[in-house]
Amino acid sequence: KLSAVSMMTSYNRLISLLAQFRVFEEVEDFYNQKYIQKDTKKRFCFGDWIKQNELSVDDVEFATSVRCALISIESTILKNKQDELKNDFSNQWLNLSRMCRKSESLFRAEMFCSRARYSATSPEVCNYEFAKIAYAKNKKDQAISLIKSIQEQISKKIELKESQSLLSNDELHELFGKFIYTRAKWSEEVNSEDSSAIISMYLKSAELQESKDKIKSDSEAVRNSILGAAKAYFSLGALEDQKATSYIQH
Repeated sequence: KLSAVSMMTSYNRLISLLAQFRVFEEVEDFYNQKYIQKDTKKRFCFGDWIKQNELSVDDVEFATSVRCALISIESTILKNKQDELKNDFSNQWLNLSRMCRKSESLFRAEMFCSRARYSATSPEVCNYEFAKIAYAKNKKDQAISLIKSIQEQISKKIELKESQSLLSNDELHELFGKFIYTRAKWSEEVNSEDSSAIISMYLKSAELQESKDKIKSDSEAVRNSILGAAKAYFSLGALEDQKATSYIQH
């Protein structure tokens, strides 16, 4: 048993060391692109390795801090892409906040989400994460109230067909669908709405997330859209089944 514990400890240390080496490689690649090749027109692209499940929150926090420092440097070089860089900066912290929430480190999740919102071009996405954190902290009424407020903000943007964020109208519709789905699911769990209202929300959520047909070239976005609609239909079916069972039993 001691040998197994020792091996696991060594493995975790090795993963952390490898993550740090990978961060240093990104710093070197960034320096080569910006100062050796002197490419001042193209954005620097970070790798997806940071999403690997083996990484700890501390590993990802270190990588995120370094990446955000590089983004800040890049913002002094690419003057014409300030909004994109702000959005990238915000997304780095937001992804870390999500990771903390899923690992039940809720204080850190709030802290990193605050950093994300500070530079966000789309504050609704960060507020959505704040609502999820509140729900995870068992502040369910507060979470549902917050998500209602976010829904109203997105709805107004869609009606006006304008947004100061980088989100397109299609992306706003998909976000709106996600918010409605989450509100419906939470309302069902805490029994704060009647079943007909919840069914209506699930249907609206599925409809909004199915309507993203203008970006068929982006396979990941299409998969996410289909998955969101499928989750809404599944929850709708489960609720309808529950209603039918209840009706038959009575």
